[in-house]
Amino acid sequence: MQDELPRRVRDTQSVRNIKVKDDNGQINVALWNDKANSPVKLGDKVTVTHLNTKHSDYLKEVSASSTVKTAIEIAVEEVQVEVITVEDKNGDFMLLTCELRGELVEIHMPKAIAIKLWHTVVVDDILKHLEDKKLIDLVLQGQHVIDLGTLNTEERLEERAVKKVLEF
Repeated sequence: MQDELPRRVRDTQSVRNIKVKDDNGQINVALWNDKANSPVKLGDKVTVTHLNTKHSDYLKEVSASSTVKTAIEIAVEEVQVEVITVEDKNGDFMLLTCELRGELVEIHMPKAIAIKLWHTVVVDDILKHLEDKKLIDLVLQGQHVIDLGTLNTEERLEERAVKKVLEF
């Protein structure tokens, strides 16, 4: 998904243009009024329903516009990532550079979740943790961590440690 910030038009309406793509191609979607303020962000996997479509002979493309019935659903997925590096972004989040499905991506992790996972937000301490365990399981909404994956629970971490010992 590509994104822009909402803007005012005709003094009474706001619009936000996004570009949604799938395996079949991509389409420009104009989100109007309350839909323009949807929390959808760049990189989110979304399902958008109840759109009006139109074909532009000039641009030779189909575009879509939201309606009062339009629904936007942001996908939430549990994934395993390999953390390459971590940066402390002055504020409430850490920026993780990770390998996900063979691609390098930047993922935003709230510091509260970093503390839950690594018991610290000090980058040097996190990097020491990563020497032993670079693979982590996260629940993502787009490129934003919303929780730890189920495989990060203490029970699963202990299972991995036992498996590692048995492999030697």
